[in-house]
Amino acid sequence: MKKQKNTAQAETATTAPRADLYLLVYDEKVLTQQVLPVVVKSRYQPHILFYGHTPTGAQWLEWQAKGKAVATNAVNEHIQPDAVYFVADAYNASILDAAITYYYTSKDKWQPSQAHLAAADKVSGKSDLGWGTKIKYAFYNLLAQLLMPTSQRQHTYAFTFFGGEAVKAAITSHTRTAQQLLARCAYLEIPTETHTLTARELKHTTHNWWGLWSEAFKVRLNWLVLDALKEKSNQGIWRMVFAVLFMVGLLGMPLLSQEFGLTWDEPRHNDYSKLSLNYFTSFGEDTTCLQANIPTQEFRYYGEHFNVIAAFLYTYILPLGEFETRHLLNAIYGLLALLFAALLAKELGGWRAGSVALLLGLMSPVFIAHSMNNPTDIPFAAGFAIAVYYLFKMYKSLPTPKASHLLMAAVGIGMAVGSRVGGILLYAYAAMFMGIHWLLTAKQHGMPYAMKQILRYAKVLIVLVAAGHLLSISLWPFGQQHIFTSWYEAFKKSTEGAYFTYNHELFEGTRMYMANVPWYYLPKFIVINSPLAVLAGLALLLLLTAVTYKKYRQPALLFFVLFAIVFPVVYAEYKSLYYYNGWRHYLFIYPFILAGAGLGWDMLTRLTHAAVAWVAVALCALPLWWMLQYTPNQTVYFNELVGGTSGAYGQYELDYYSNSCREAGEWLARET
Repeated sequence: MKKQKNTAQAETATTAPRADLYLLVYDEKVLTQQVLPVVVKSRYQPHILFYGHTPTGAQWLEWQAKGKAVATNAVNEHIQPDAVYFVADAYNASILDAAITYYYTSKDKWQPSQAHLAAADKVSGKSDLGWGTKIKYAFYNLLAQLLMPTSQRQHTYAFTFFGGEAVKAAITSHTRTAQQLLARCAYLEIPTETHTLTARELKHTTHNWWGLWSEAFKVRLNWLVLDALKEKSNQGIWRMVFAVLFMVGLLGMPLLSQEFGLTWDEPRHNDYSKLSLNYFTSFGEDTTCLQANIPTQEFRYYGEHFNVIAAFLYTYILPLGEFETRHLLNAIYGLLALLFAALLAKELGGWRAGSVALLLGLMSPVFIAHSMNNPTDIPFAAGFAIAVYYLFKMYKSLPTPKASHLLMAAVGIGMAVGSRVGGILLYAYAAMFMGIHWLLTAKQHGMPYAMKQILRYAKVLIVLVAAGHLLSISLWPFGQQHIFTSWYEAFKKSTEGAYFTYNHELFEGTRMYMANVPWYYLPKFIVINSPLAVLAGLALLLLLTAVTYKKYRQPALLFFVLFAIVFPVVYAEYKSLYYYNGWRHYLFIYPFILAGAGLGWDMLTRLTHAAVAWVAVALCALPLWWMLQYTPNQTVYFNELVGGTSGAYGQYELDYYSNSCREAGEWLARET
């Protein structure tokens, strides 16, 4: 919404007096040194609401005597629903005088139920900032968008006002700054309105860079833990469960990774990663990694994203061994895949759906096993999960998505394609997202309006594809040789099965040539390798989506979760792609299976009783007990549908990835 400022005299002459402005202050030093000296000289005389013990300074007593200053420790006691509030903290107190003047002299309408942000655009006029300052602010805004959960796009403008109703709904004893209150509004989905200011009105202020990280941490700590403890609601409980589960994964998965052995192709990946690192450290002069006569020459056509990072870490940064470092990094990628699967479920179904999805992921033995030592399929899965999550976020604000959402979607695409060239499927997903959104826009607003917007959609897609492509080849030596065509050569090699391992494996009790597996090989392996709680949640999703989808705000995205699970499997069979080693090459769909399972349990809960979600938690005891007994051999997990691992023995390939060789070698060393 475009707003224009008038003078104070015009405001007085043409409009009725606006609602009182209250300055919320939490820090006594900010109050006495920055707020009171400004307020006592201001012609507008706003109110002050100070949280803390009553100050005794002369300026405070003067303002208190006028009935315009109150000190309190009761969070909501003095909040006036029809007033407007400005949080004066160490971050924005320096522009307090300008903020007060803007509030009282503008003709803007201040809705009590909204938060109000400042922004600049083409109508604001020419800025007098130098290019160096503009670049600094641009990077600051991008980082702030990445770190903060708010809808704010221009974080250097600290003119942030809050309607009284919004403050009453969002304020807690833990909100101490404007950014923390704005984050609470975002989490509670309190609407925001953007006021376009002129270049003269805009006043810039920034946190220091570390302060921004600190604020982002406090915002999430407050929301996920401190506020959740006080809410005593189902959503508050599930938020806290989500935080606890994430911390379990963050601490547990890297530690667990050190117990796992090497897979059969891990040493070859590691050898090639050193050659790829040499390419970059020599600035492209050492091209050994690109030669066709080296033993690991087929890895030219793989993205080297994970391997280059791992080689750099154990060569220059971490004091761990080569494979210990690789396993540690692998576990972090596995956790990212699980985290964004859970965030995807949360985005559609809330914290309960997200928490159940995260729990199901942590209790998935096969995925956890691959998260320890699979350097291709797990980074590929993590990239897919990150990209699709941010495509979901972009979908909600098309055709003008936040720059941070666009960047993170590109990062996910770069991670996926930079692990395996099949990640180019994400470009098609992005186009489909935008096409569906455009069609729905045409349906809602008419085709003439939609046609006027089509170039904006095209611009977003072009930027996303370009950024994703550049990120995907940033750590891929072969991709950098011909930046526009190398990916296509790699894709052809992949689809032709040029480096397929022509091996025989056990399936349904028969030693089978992997080029001749039945059509149901892939879906059956997914079913018998997944915990029953995951399968039950997925079945609920399939059964209940038609009944409950209208309860979700973005039903089109709900159907896309199903699409992301089914399409790759159907396409693989349609194109007769090769399978081997179970379904490890299709682990990238498992984050969507987890998200779908979390949503399935959430759907059943919405139709029945809140306690039903805990049935999923109880079912997770089965794989948990199994993992406690058989760690670090989770690769050989089979669920109860085939009688567990003992029932699968002699029927299916168990340790196809050779993870158990370490334990076997250690046993031999002890016994001989």
